[in-house]
Amino acid sequence: MSFFHTKFTRCSPHIFSALLLFSLSGCGVEDATLSGSLFEGQSVSLTTFVMPEEGGTVYPVSATVLINNSIRIQAIPADEWVFDKWVINGVERDSSSIDLLMDSDKNAIAYFSKRLYDLTLLVEGGGTIETKLLASKDSSFESGSKLELLAVPDTGWVFSEWVGDIEGVQNPQQITL
Repeated sequence: MSFFHTKFTRCSPHIFSALLLFSLSGCGVEDATLSGSLFEGQSVSLTTFVMPEEGGTVYPVSATVLINNSIRIQAIPADEWVFDKWVINGVERDSSSIDLLMDSDKNAIAYFSKRLYDLTLLVEGGGTIETKLLASKDSSFESGSKLELLAVPDTGWVFSEWVGDIEGVQNPQQITL
């Protein structure tokens, strides 16, 4: 909350939607403390943040506008990232583009997460495919995850080849999602 200390010299100051914490005693100069609402014509600030920083960009990065005006904010994910949500002064919003009423100073945080991929493995004949996560920040198959695929034939079967996004006879195979 912002606090201001002001001196008035008129008997009827032009005050627009402000809470005044003082008493007038005549037409002299009086001290006043204002809190809460701001004067008409007052500027308010928007500050944006990106979590994590490599997840994307936001527009605008910051802005100063007149109170009670709207501003459009947009979150744009980087390659292999998806937009999750905005958190604006503690309130969650799920649209990546928002027209925001600037009735006070605002902090807006855009959250992004790595794109997730499903891995479909089909076996033709007898055997299984084992997957081993080689390098990732967690156990899900997010964009950039490195996997090792090992074809394990059942008894009486032999591995013959990979077909699909990977091809060839090398076993195991390493892939990056």
